[in-house]
Amino acid sequence: MIIVAGYVIASEANRAEMLRIALEHVHRSRREPGCVEHGVYVDAESGEPAWLIVALGRRRAKLVAVPISECAPAAGRVWVAQDREALRSAPGIDPRRPLLREHELTICEHYGISERVGRAAEVAGRFAGNVVSRPG
Repeated sequence: MIIVAGYVIASEANRAEMLRIALEHVHRSRREPGCVEHGVYVDAESGEPAWLIVALGRRRAKLVAVPISECAPAAGRVWVAQDREALRSAPGIDPRRPLLREHELTICEHYGISERVGRAAEVAGRFAGNVVSRPG
């Protein structure tokens, strides 16, 4: 398996074009033979990447979300600040559906992210039932 991760810093003026190009790449890559999953969730308000979608197991049967802030690209892989058991026991997600505030707070709680810090703090103040992340 090959996992490629990266990031780009774009100015506000180029942000829309950058997002268009990135999404074009994701959609093209998903059609390639052997692609299991390729995606992120982006914040519904800012459009900034919030979650990396990770496929687990030999058959990649379970998909989970991992906070982008806890991921680091290194040597052709993505390293996450969670152990194997935390990933295996994480709530499953459907990458075709958006995440509601309650879903994100449940995922954050699973990873031990308090509502006072990080992604949980960003969404805790939003209205219940609101979409806070959408597939990128």
